[in-house]
Amino acid sequence: MLEIATFTLPEAAVHAGVHRRTVRHWIRTGRLPATQTPSGHWRVARADLDAMPLTTGQLARAVGVSPRTVQAWITSGKLPAERDRQGRYMVAAEWVDRIGRRHQEVGQAATGSGR
Repeated sequence: MLEIATFTLPEAAVHAGVHRRTVRHWIRTGRLPATQTPSGHWRVARADLDAMPLTTGQLARAVGVSPRTVQAWITSGKLPAERDRQGRYMVAAEWVDRIGRRHQEVGQAATGSGR
């Protein structure tokens, strides 16, 4: 499978598990580096997006679990996180893919599909 090096704004939003307005806000405020094409469309490097920290709620929505589940993973040491200035747990967006793949494997094993 070919890895995507850059994302469009909607693709970046799906990858990070957030709304595209959130990605646009991150770009406007300088939290997420991006380049603009001559036609005005934004491109985000996968490496920059994967390095973006997400709140527990954003990560939970992206992988389909509750924020309490994400917080339990953090407090048990299963998921690395740092606290921001407001005291919120922040997790690197790269964990969206890692956790998503793991949930898919567990689901396939439970249903007997994917053989």
